[in-house]
Amino acid sequence: MGGLMETSSKVTIKSFISKLRDVVKTKYRESVISLVSFIVIALVVMLLVAFAAYEAFAYVMQKMVMLMYTVMYGMTGAVSSSSILIGVLLFLLALVVLFAAMYFIQFFVVAIQYEFQDAIKDDSKKISLKGIWAQFKLMSKNQMWRLFLYTSLFSALWTLPTNILGMVFSSNGILYAIFGILTVIIAVWKSLEYAQGIFLYREQRPKFLGQSMRHALTASRRFMSHKKLQFLLILIVTILPLIIGEVILGLIAFYGTYTATYFFLYLGIVLMIVFLCAYLPVLYFSKPLYFEMTRSSVSIDETFEKTFKSVEKLTGTAK
Repeated sequence: MGGLMETSSKVTIKSFISKLRDVVKTKYRESVISLVSFIVIALVVMLLVAFAAYEAFAYVMQKMVMLMYTVMYGMTGAVSSSSILIGVLLFLLALVVLFAAMYFIQFFVVAIQYEFQDAIKDDSKKISLKGIWAQFKLMSKNQMWRLFLYTSLFSALWTLPTNILGMVFSSNGILYAIFGILTVIIAVWKSLEYAQGIFLYREQRPKFLGQSMRHALTASRRFMSHKKLQFLLILIVTILPLIIGEVILGLIAFYGTYTATYFFLYLGIVLMIVFLCAYLPVLYFSKPLYFEMTRSSVSIDETFEKTFKSVEKLTGTAK
């Protein structure tokens, strides 16, 4: 245990990058295979569902056009209302399945984070699709979904005033831009505050039975006190090589488009996809690694202080 992870009370960008390099180097092959495999499976499922939705929509449109011609030329019986109803139902069903697939992908993303976190804490842990699936099955979907909703709700409420002011002063270009910038700043700030919510929830998961999931966000806000700018800089440094690499490879694709040389166009696109997939382990290791490196400087119990309600209050038996 702990072969990859030695916590320190002070995390610097240099120490984080060094530790991240060691973790990625040790777990790279298994992590990139698992991530790429998951992405391929998710894309196949999404494409199949999207294709089914498109086919159902095309079927409905075809029947509606035929119905229009039926009304115009008096060809009664050419299109039945039941066939249109069936098409509409198939289209709605495909949309429901599509949204459900997008809904479950969020859970799998968290499951990947948990799998990577376990690999950071235990160097004997092997990252695999089977392990990600196990994390997904263990996850309380109801609690995690409520955590997603609270995160989105609170972020939206914090940016609501500047969004409203931006709409009110939309005729003034300068003010509109100022309020737009403020909205982005607030959104980034709140996302930094709530960044550790999924990991802190995991630390106290048994205590969340019957409790509000907003406590995880409260704990994350306390956990990230005086760490937000540090975490932001670490995220920027971590993602910067990806941005630079994608821009360079994107220039190859742009050159192919500019000169109508399709070889370079497709080469640039393929290289961009390959580079992104190759860099994914760095991105997915970053958040759990930061949490594990900083947790020693924060009392997890203190971050949840005065949040959870007693059993008596939950059951209404408190005196």
